Formats: sequence, C-alpha cells, structure tokens
Amino acid sequence: MINVADKEACISICAYPDKPDICSDISLTNSVVAGCTFAGVIAMGHECGESETQKVVKNVVAHSIKGSGFHIYPDPTKPS
Repeated sequence: MINVADKEACISICAYPDKPDICSDISLTNSVVAGCTFAGVIAMGHECGESETQKVVKNVVAHSIKGSGFHIYPDPTKPS
C-alpha cells in the first residue's frame, strides 16, 4: 500500500506525506465544510488517548459531501 492521501477535499491539512516538516502549528476549529468532491476534511490523526488535547481538527462539521466527511491518515512523523 502506498502512503498517500487524495487531496481533493474542501480542506486538506498536510496531506503531502513526503513533506511533513512544513506542517506545524496548523489547526482547524469550529468550522463547517460542505459540497466537497471526495472528502470534507483530510487530516492527520492523533495518538490514541490524546483526543481531549489534540488541536489539529476540533469541533468541525462536514456535510453534503459526495465521498466521506473526514479522511484521517496516520501522522508520518510518528512511528506508532
């Protein structure tokens, strides 16, 4: 399996796995996205147990999406 994400979304946060160093201090909070082609939001997941402290994507609603509301992929900078 190739480690890539389709970037055709309303919002794509750091979906370039070959350039993880350009993504720092990015967050999406209290937002609504709608009418996207593939996904509403594409973003890296957080470590297990960090859901209360993570801040990359928080309180976001995605609706009226042709594909999926959210596409979450593993953080390439964390081996776990």
